[in-house]
Amino acid sequence: MRHLYSVVRFVPDPARDEAINIGIIAGADESGEWTLRAVRNYSRARRLDDRELLPGVRERLERIEALMDPYTDVQASLFPAVSPETVDEAWLTRLSAESVNVLQFTQPLPVVAESAEDAIDLLWDELIVDPTAKRFRFSKKSHAISAFNHALKAYKVLDEHVIRRTTVRSDPFCAPMDFAIHNGRVSQLTNCWSFQLPDKESLMEEITSWAWTIRDLRRNGGSVANGDGVIEIMGGSETAIYVIYVPPTVGKPEDERAFVSACAAFKDHEVNAYPVPANEADTVARDAARRLGIS
Repeated sequence: MRHLYSVVRFVPDPARDEAINIGIIAGADESGEWTLRAVRNYSRARRLDDRELLPGVRERLERIEALMDPYTDVQASLFPAVSPETVDEAWLTRLSAESVNVLQFTQPLPVVAESAEDAIDLLWDELIVDPTAKRFRFSKKSHAISAFNHALKAYKVLDEHVIRRTTVRSDPFCAPMDFAIHNGRVSQLTNCWSFQLPDKESLMEEITSWAWTIRDLRRNGGSVANGDGVIEIMGGSETAIYVIYVPPTVGKPEDERAFVSACAAFKDHEVNAYPVPANEADTVARDAARRLGIS
């Protein structure tokens, strides 16, 4: 798949035109997957930072990274910004055009890769010097989101029937939801998780909170945000609820324990959310198409 990438550059004094590459942003509108990877070791950048600008630069990068995965922090997902910025190819182009100060982003260029993370892997050693130990690699939930987006396109589920990255409400509870399939009324809900994330405690707290909201939704019904309005969600078992997940890393007991605990929450008879691995996301898309009456 075609992705766009931009190199993140630290320019401590634009007049001197000294710069150092400190990260890469990559993503694609087709999959909706975006990621930013910054260096772990900023020692090379610090040697140029005679005005002590680097802390502010790192804070700005953290804010940009937060835009790319608004559901990483459960509190941020439950109380989103009033006007969240859309991350897409046009946004990356604007970011590049407007960056003329100490933090700059190169003009976006295309690269072909299976995912945004794979795109960065292809480019990293060519463009970045990161004097740090071997990086611990794990797959984020964006891999599951990308897989489902591809599957929805394959089954001809149009964007007009899909609400992405929204919030489900069943008073007094609310929870993030990555996908809501609807045709005037919601027929399928899907959320994504990765069981390879290092912070298992935060992951399980988010899943537990999510399951409580779904339990109440099953009992009382609710709604999902759609732009300036809301769409009804029926209670009971009428709405199909799925979890598409990145499986735990084989041989990592802490990953596997978190997965077992999460599945117990998903399969609780009052939650009834069906877990599906990311490589089988097409089964969820097929069900979405069936519920919409798409042959």
